[in-house]
Parts: sequence; C-alpha cells; structure tokens
Amino acid sequence: MLFNSYVFLFAFLPITLLGYYLIGKTKYARLTIPWLVAASLVFYGLYNPFHIPLIIFSIAFNFAIGITLTRQNESDRSKLLLVSGITINLILLGYFKYTNFFIDNVNILFKSDLILNTIILPLGISFFTIQQIAYLVDAYRGELGKHNFIDYCLFVAFFPKLISGPIVRFNEIMPQIVRPHLPGITKQNMAVGITIVIFGLFKKVILADNIGIYADSVFGAVMGNPISFFDAWIGALAYTFQLYFDFSGYCDIAIGIALMFGIRLPLNFFSPYLATSIIDFWRRWHITLSRFIRDYLYIPLGGNRKGFSRQILNLLVVMAIAGLWHGAGWTFIVWGTLHGLYLAINHVWRRLTKKSRQAEKSHTIWGNAISIFVTFIAVTVAWVFFRADTLTAAIEIVKGMIGMNGFILPASLYDMLGILGPPLKNIGVAFTGIVTASPISAGIWIFVSLVICWFLPNVQEYMSNFNPTLDSFTEEGEKHLWRMRWDPSFWRTVVLGVMATVVVLGLTHVSEFIYSRF
Repeated sequence: MLFNSYVFLFAFLPITLLGYYLIGKTKYARLTIPWLVAASLVFYGLYNPFHIPLIIFSIAFNFAIGITLTRQNESDRSKLLLVSGITINLILLGYFKYTNFFIDNVNILFKSDLILNTIILPLGISFFTIQQIAYLVDAYRGELGKHNFIDYCLFVAFFPKLISGPIVRFNEIMPQIVRPHLPGITKQNMAVGITIVIFGLFKKVILADNIGIYADSVFGAVMGNPISFFDAWIGALAYTFQLYFDFSGYCDIAIGIALMFGIRLPLNFFSPYLATSIIDFWRRWHITLSRFIRDYLYIPLGGNRKGFSRQILNLLVVMAIAGLWHGAGWTFIVWGTLHGLYLAINHVWRRLTKKSRQAEKSHTIWGNAISIFVTFIAVTVAWVFFRADTLTAAIEIVKGMIGMNGFILPASLYDMLGILGPPLKNIGVAFTGIVTASPISAGIWIFVSLVICWFLPNVQEYMSNFNPTLDSFTEEGEKHLWRMRWDPSFWRTVVLGVMATVVVLGLTHVSEFIYSRF
C-alpha cells in the first residue's frame, strides 16, 4: 500500500469521522453502517478503483454461500457447498497472486517461453480472502448468529483493518455492529484512539522507514557482491526491526482508528521479540494469522491428535502454506518451512527434556534471557529469506552472517579504535569500504530498536488502563505490565504533541506498508 499520510490523515479520516458523528446524532443513525461501508470502499478505491468490483463480488459471493449455510439445519448443511465456496475463494486469490509465479516456474522447468502480462495484485486480497474462508467454515459449523448483507459488508471491508489485518473472526466484530446503529463517538475512545494512532505512525514514519534504509542498502547490493559479516548482520537486524515497527505500527493504527468509531479489534502483536521459544513467538507475532493457521489448517489436519510424527508433519505443511500465503516466491516458502522446522525442533526439545509450558515459565532471569536471545537470532535468520528477492541472495546474506565472506569493518572505525586498530589488522580484519551506508548510524538505530523491543512496554501494555483491544492480556503479558501506563495528563499530552509533530515533519515522502504486498 502506498501510504500518502497527508491525504489519509487530513482528508479521508476526518471526513469519515465527521459524517459518522453527524449521522449518529440524527434519527437516521441506522445509516452509520452504510456510511462506513461506503467510506471503506472509497478508501479501497484510492489505491486502484478498478479493484472495487472485485471486492464487491467477493463479499456478495461469500455472503450468499454463508447465509445459505446458516439457514440450513445441521444435518442438511452441505459440505459440497462449503468446499465450492472455499475453492472459488482460492481460485480468485490464486489467479491474482500466484499465476505469474506459476508461469515463471513452468518456464524454468520446461525451458519454455510462456508470456503473460503482469497481473496487479489487488490490495488486501490475502487478508479479506482468508477472513471470508473462516466465515464460511464457521457458517458450516453453525457458529454464526443472524446478520444481514450490509452488516457483513462492514465486517469484511471495514477500512482500518482491510489492508493488512488484523484478521478478525465473525463473532468478534458482528456483536459490535449488529444493533440498530453503531456506537457513537466518545471522548475517551477518541483520546485513546488518537494516542494509539500517533504511536503507530511514529513506529512507521520515524522508526521503520529510517532503519529500513540500512536493510535496503544491504539487500540491494547482495547480487554480485559478497556480503561481509558486519554488513550481513546490519542488513538482517535492520530488516528485523523495520518489519516489526512497520507491521506493528500498522496494527496500532488500525486498532486506534477502529476505536475512534467505537469498535475494538483483536490484538495482533504482543512483544514478539521477547518470545522465549518459537512456539511463544507465534503466540505473539501476527496473532490473528497464527490463530487462523491453528483453527482452520493445523487442527483440521489432525493437529497433535494423531501421534508425534504426524504432528511434526502437520507443522511443516501448515507453515509452508503460511509462507506461500505471504508471497508468491520460493523465498517465502523457504521462510515458512524454516519456521516449521523451528517449531518441530521446539516440540522435539520439549519432548526430550520433558519440559511443559509451565516449566518453561519458571526459568531464571538468565535462562529467560538466553531463550529470548536464541529465539531472536533464529527469527532474524529466517527474516533474511522473507526479505531477499531470490534464494541466491538470501543464501549470500546468510553466508555473510556466519563469516564465510570475511570480516570487514568500515574504514572510519580504524582511527576510532586507536591502539586496537593495528592488532586487528594483523589478525586479518580488514578496514575498507562497506556496503552499509553510515554503519555507525546503523548500529545506533539497531541498538535503539533493541532497547525499545526488549526493555519498554508495548503500546497495548502502555494503554492497558483503557482496554483498547478485544483481548485480555495473557498470563505471560501480565508479568511485563509496567507501572508506566497512559493516563491523561499535561506532560503526557506535551510528549504526544511532540511525537505527532515529529511524525508530520517526517511525512516528506510516500512510503509503503510492507505487509500490503502480501
């Protein structure tokens, strides 16, 4: 998604909020839902108006299937109808997202020369497709309440979460909107929502976009250039934090804007770089996607009910699918499979050491620190495949990370090291040009990012006095709830105003939310 913040912040959102507020104050308050549906479609059309018919077709088709399933008795519900609905969704997603990938691989495999014009990926199609697949499955299971078409349109197309999630379940959102009209705007929801949006924008505009420069310089130079140890780690760590601040920033923005309209979205991030294992990581990173994978892929495949070997196979399969869902490329499939292997190793380790989840919680401080560090490094290595344009490029970065391409320090560091410089040269450490622009600045950005992710409360913890999301905090999360929580005060308002000013001054270019590509 190309993120033109000026247009969004100063035009679309205020107009939508004002119309929502004014309609809600009249006898036509029931029109607040149609108003938000229309605004959401306009928002979607700002990127490419030609894709509006696509999302309308998707909504209408899935509603027709879903409402048919809900009106049938349990014994009459047709599995064929469910399978047909899911198949059409997958064909639609497959055509737009995977056709070019399929043709490229056919050309490589058979040395053919098939040519197809590039298909433009509709914004958010991965997200609204799997959300509606979950809706169809829930309808088949008889888990849905009564609803009408316009309510369903808002459930799918609600603009704060349309582009990159969170992936919401029908029974999370529908009870909030199936009423004579949506809840009105309140001062508290506006204050909390604006605060969360400012934090989200700060993550995106100031943190993600600035640290992303160093990731781009390394990953952009990898083809044809051996990447040294320090360059490789700078690039990998920079992307690790760029992706986190970019995606978690988007989710904060989505949660904050939804709250302004009186709607609470589910939690999607909870300090994932504090995870003590890969299992724990997937409970904290992209929580709503992890939940979808568990409930609609892993468990239907048998989960852990058919023996340990089958459990490991299921983990590998669903994580490879998760990788493919993220993008049409072998790098994404390898990333997903790698995480599947991580999860398999995690389960094998638990089995060998006979450690339960409760036992893992009882680790000492140093034990937790080591677990967090090891998990973080494993996740960082996997992100290399997620970011690289090709498998060859990813492998070159990994080779650099393990020192196979040598240890080269920036020439500017030689004089700074003083008497330590010559001994390092004598043992083979080179001081020459380095791929990363301003490596010292890159190191500072990475260090600041580490401090934020490891030692500061996340936004949802900070705002926990006001319960901005649907979810209550997990037991693990309660341990990290700091005393530093947001309450209206003069100095907090001043700090927030400074952050907002810095964000506005930073809006000097059109930037992209990374997950809008997927």
